[in-house]
Amino acid sequence: MAEIPPLPVLSIQAHYVRCEYRFEKLSQLLDRVLPNNYNDMVVDEMGRFRVWATHAGAHQTGEDSLDYRLREALHIHKRVAELLEELSEGLEDGRLSIAPIFPKH
Repeated sequence: MAEIPPLPVLSIQAHYVRCEYRFEKLSQLLDRVLPNNYNDMVVDEMGRFRVWATHAGAHQTGEDSLDYRLREALHIHKRVAELLEELSEGLEDGRLSIAPIFPKH
């Protein structure tokens, strides 16, 4: 019987884009419905995330990217992708937990 190939792993850059989008969506929601200090925390974390991405090259493609630099360390690449996926899911869970409380937003 033929072996089933593993599912492709999204690039780190693709995970970065998804996290960035979900940070923005959560920030926009908080900005509309809650006092500013809650949104300020999200904006601060988004800033830290962007600094990390810039220094690591997570937001880039090509030879300057983290994907390229980790091409021979697949176990590390996979773990970084998993962590970014968990962050993305957490951001979306946070947004979804707040959105029903404020249905007009």
